[in-house]
Amino acid sequence: MAAVVVGYFGPIYHLDGPPEPHPHPERSTTQSPSGPLGTAFLIISLHLAYCPGSKNLKADALSRCYTQSARVREPPPILPAQKFIAALHWPVEDAIQAALPIDSAPANVPSDQLYMPSTCCSEAMAWGHASRLAGHQRETRTLQFLRRALWWPSMAKDVQEYMATCPTCARSKTPNKPPTGDLQPLPIPHRPWSHIGLDFVTGLPPVNQLKTILTIVDRFSKAVHLVALPGLPTAKQTAEILLEQVVCLHGFPQDIVSDRGPQFMSRFWKAFCRLVGASSSLSSGYHLQTNGQTERANQQLGWYLRCFASSQPTTWPKYLLWAEMSHNLHISLATGLSPFELCYGYQPPLFHHQEPETEVPAAQTLVRRCRLAWVRAWAAIKRANTEYSRQHKRRHRTGPTFQPGDKVWVSTRNMRLPAGSRKLAP
Repeated sequence: MAAVVVGYFGPIYHLDGPPEPHPHPERSTTQSPSGPLGTAFLIISLHLAYCPGSKNLKADALSRCYTQSARVREPPPILPAQKFIAALHWPVEDAIQAALPIDSAPANVPSDQLYMPSTCCSEAMAWGHASRLAGHQRETRTLQFLRRALWWPSMAKDVQEYMATCPTCARSKTPNKPPTGDLQPLPIPHRPWSHIGLDFVTGLPPVNQLKTILTIVDRFSKAVHLVALPGLPTAKQTAEILLEQVVCLHGFPQDIVSDRGPQFMSRFWKAFCRLVGASSSLSSGYHLQTNGQTERANQQLGWYLRCFASSQPTTWPKYLLWAEMSHNLHISLATGLSPFELCYGYQPPLFHHQEPETEVPAAQTLVRRCRLAWVRAWAAIKRANTEYSRQHKRRHRTGPTFQPGDKVWVSTRNMRLPAGSRKLAP
C-alpha cells in the first residue's frame, strides 16, 4: 500500500499544508484530514482491482527493467597480474645486462636477437630448458625457444651437450630412441634334447584339479612336450617331471634354460642339475628373449587352445596331446625339417596308404640319415641366427661401452618404488 501511495501521489506530496503535527491530538480523530496526504485522499478516491501477473505484462516488464543505479560488482580477474608472461622478469636478463659491458656483441648478431656473453651461456641454457616456462623440452624445441630471443656462436653445440647431461630429463623421461644392445644367440646344440628350455603356462581354468602347463622345448629340433599340472610344482616335483618326460625318452640334457622362478633358484634344483651333469642357465629378469624359444612355444600353444577350446574352456586338457603332436609334425622355419624327423629320422605318414612297403633299413643307414639331418639342421639354425641378428640390428642401436666404476642410469620400469603414484615416480 505504501508503494501505491508513494508512486501515485508523489507530486501531491509537495502541496501546501501545515508540516507540524496537530496541536490537539485528542481531537485528531474527529476532525477532517489535514496536510497534503489527507487532502489528496479527499480529492481522489481509489479503486484497487487484482490483476494476475500473466495479464499485467507492461507493469511486469517495467519492474524488471535494468537500472544503472543498481550496484554491479566487478568480477575478479581470472589470473593475477604477476601470472602473465609479459609481467615476468627473469634473472637471466640481469645477468646478460651485467655481462654485456665486459663481452661486447659481435657484428653478425641478428637484429631480433640478444647477444649472449660466454659467461652467461650456462645460465641461459638452464633458463631455456629447465625453467617452468621452458618445461624440459627436447633438444630441437629447446634450441628453437632460445633462438627466439638469444644468440651466441656455438649455440647448437652447447645446447646438445647441455641436454645430454641434464639429470632431470634422464631421470624423468622415457627414451624414444631404439633400444640398445646386440643380439647374442644361445649356443647351437649338436643333437636333439641336449639343450632344453622350461617354462610354465598359468591362469588356465581348473579342470579336474589341472590348471597349469609345463612346456619343455628342445632347442635343437624345436620339439615340445606339454605336461598338465595341478599348479606350480616345487623343485623336487619339477625334477621328477623332467626325469619322466625327457630323461627316460631322450637322455640327460646338458643345459637347461629357465626363468628365475622359485623352483629353479632353489638349492635342490642346483644340486639336481649338478648330479645329472647339466648346467642351469637362468634368464635375465624381465628379459623374455633369453628363453625366447619356450616363450614362442607358449604363444603357439595359446593360439591352438583358443582355436579349439574357447567355446568350451573346460575341455582344454584333452587338446593338449593334439597340440603337442601338431607342433612336432610341422616343419620349422629355422631348421627346414619337422621336430619329429630330426628326433627319429623320418616323417610319420599322415595316411596309412602313404607308408612305403619297403624293407626295414639297416641301422647304419638310419644313423647316417639322422646325422645328415642333424648337420643340415645345425647349418639352417646358424643361418637363421645370422638373419635374426641382422634384423635385430635394424631395430636396435649399438650399446655404449662401460668400464668398471662407471655410473649409469637404471630403468625403473620393473622396479617396486616407494613413491605413492607410479605416474609421478622417476
